Amino acid sequence: MLTRSGSRLMPPNPANCRYNGTSYSASFSYDGQNYVPIGTPVTLASAAAQQDGGIFSTSHNTTQSAINEFDSVAITTAAGSAS
Repeated sequence: MLTRSGSRLMPPNPANCRYNGTSYSASFSYDGQNYVPIGTPVTLASAAAQQDGGIFSTSHNTTQSAINEFDSVAITTAAGSAS
């Protein structure tokens, strides 16, 4: 599923983004089961109670567009059920 080349994480990269009130956090997984935090949670005191969701990407090479493949995208409620 996921391989590592040296110290670089190679795709696919399962990711998880969460928010609770005004606290936002993210994590990734090498195996799709165990997740590792990306940085520390961030608090956005002015965040609205209801948020929009979306997916984006960027390329850090000005001569190459970012190429991404997304699958298994799910939005999960606080109660834990997918919607």
